Amino acid sequence: MLRDYSSDPPNNLLGIAVGQLVSLWSGDTGLYTWAWQEKLKGLMPANGLLSSDHGGWQFNEAYETNVIIGGLPYWEPMSPAAAAELTTTQLQTNAFFDFASGGLFSFNNDLALETSGGSSYAQANRNRILSDAIPCVTLPVGANPVNRLAPIGQPNRNFDMQLSYENGWPADRGAASYPSGTAAAGEWHHSDNRAVAYTFTYKLFNQLVALGNLQ
Repeated sequence: MLRDYSSDPPNNLLGIAVGQLVSLWSGDTGLYTWAWQEKLKGLMPANGLLSSDHGGWQFNEAYETNVIIGGLPYWEPMSPAAAAELTTTQLQTNAFFDFASGGLFSFNNDLALETSGGSSYAQANRNRILSDAIPCVTLPVGANPVNRLAPIGQPNRNFDMQLSYENGWPADRGAASYPSGTAAAGEWHHSDNRAVAYTFTYKLFNQLVALGNLQ
């Protein structure tokens, strides 16, 4: 489901499993899995296990400074002011954000990005890197309006499928509970535009035909 999740997700498999058992018990199977898999890129122990073991936005330790606090060594990230002084050449050869976890099951293929053939590697692997290595930093589009779809003086192309384009709803989907206070007929899950019978969703397809001028 494309529900908003603005907090940090569980950072270990046990916490994730507990969270999903709770959602299963409450009847919301798979709650927040889309948001969690985005935010957990680079933090999971194995690639493909909910998210990936590479990517993410962790700081590159090469830019950290070893300091002593209370008699103990501590790695301190570079300050924003110092980071702003880094040159393009430096960043091209030593990325500010790290993209490999270095764990037992680490996916190190992307280390090729730091070599002289990094640009060619990035072009050849662009789609895969975008999908499984770079986390989203915004809330899901499927649950939030996009300003660019509502330019001033033009029709608003944002629309709520659940509220506006349901024609009744299958009983096994349950009553709509998100967003809070919605008057929709039932709970619209991700991909229900194709998973639910046309009888229930035909209003959406009529809207798509009208927006695309597909008559």
